[in-house]
Amino acid sequence: PAPPVGDELMPEEGEVEVDDMILGMINETVAVFPGGEEALYKFLGDNIVQPKEHGCSVVKGTVVVVFDIEKDGSITNARILRDIGEGYGEAVLKAVNAMPKWKPGEVDGKPVRQQFSLPVQFNLD
Repeated sequence: PAPPVGDELMPEEGEVEVDDMILGMINETVAVFPGGEEALYKFLGDNIVQPKEHGCSVVKGTVVVVFDIEKDGSITNARILRDIGEGYGEAVLKAVNAMPKWKPGEVDGKPVRQQFSLPVQFNLD
């Protein structure tokens, strides 16, 4: 027999079963740094210490750090995904590990662990 065509592929109204996993994805909120994105970048600006080995060289590039935000908002498993060298990755990592607890992400109103990728751009002449 020939495969169904057009509207024959669409289920009748009331025939669709919705998986709880899909509903959870729809009702998901992302973890937030206290005070939001602007506060996050202010915190980083105040807490990233320029590496001593930087000296007077020009530094341009982006350090990317990845970390987990646990159900209680704490930061775990922070690691450097992309580094520009000269100690900048370690400086960003140290600041990330010093961050206060975040407001955790949620699925269906329940806190969940989420992974976060944080790019930090440097443009020092």
